[in-house]
Amino acid sequence: MKAIRLRNGMTQSRLAEKLDYTSERQLQRIESGETSCSVDKLMELAQILGVSTDYLLFGY
Repeated sequence: MKAIRLRNGMTQSRLAEKLDYTSERQLQRIESGETSCSVDKLMELAQILGVSTDYLLFGY
């Protein structure tokens, strides 16, 4: 996810803001694999980053 975010020229702060997270820490935890996100957030992430949910989950 981090590579896709960077490829889109987006900071963690900006993506966290678009996802309505109160801080970028939640996004940091998701990117590091420390925690997961809800299906709703996964679909929102895919839409924002311009990729499929399968790509976010499985890399294809």
